[in-house]
Amino acid sequence: MQSPAIEAARIAVNRYRFVLLLAALYEGLLGLAFLFFSGPIFRVLGVEFAANPVYVQLAAGLIAIMGLGFYFAWRDPLINGDIVRLGAVFKAFYVLLAMYAQIRGELPHGLFLLFAGIDVAFFLVFLLFLRDTSASRAALAELAAGRTAP
Repeated sequence: MQSPAIEAARIAVNRYRFVLLLAALYEGLLGLAFLFFSGPIFRVLGVEFAANPVYVQLAAGLIAIMGLGFYFAWRDPLINGDIVRLGAVFKAFYVLLAMYAQIRGELPHGLFLLFAGIDVAFFLVFLLFLRDTSASRAALAELAAGRTAP
């Protein structure tokens, strides 16, 4: 028998599935674009990049991998809620890093502020998701541990 909290959450979580899919596509495509085309992208933006390209490729690969994580979260948001938690940390890190670089005058292009603005929106929705599903995710954890759900 399934917990009423879990069943109610499965219904409620549907409002977040679109955002999780959007995050998966956004992160996946953005990460892959910078992984394979960072040179041309930086040239179009007029950004001179002197560092070893492997640093951009590493960051881009991690962004694409996070997109895969959001895909998993989209497939089953309750089971993969911790990926959303990690995604919120990921988004907060980027926003803070972009703001710090802007304050120091080191942000290479304004486009990166746009990325930060998009990440603020994702961050806020992820926090709402975590708030709205916390009881049901706890009930699932109890069931998985073999204990009775509250």
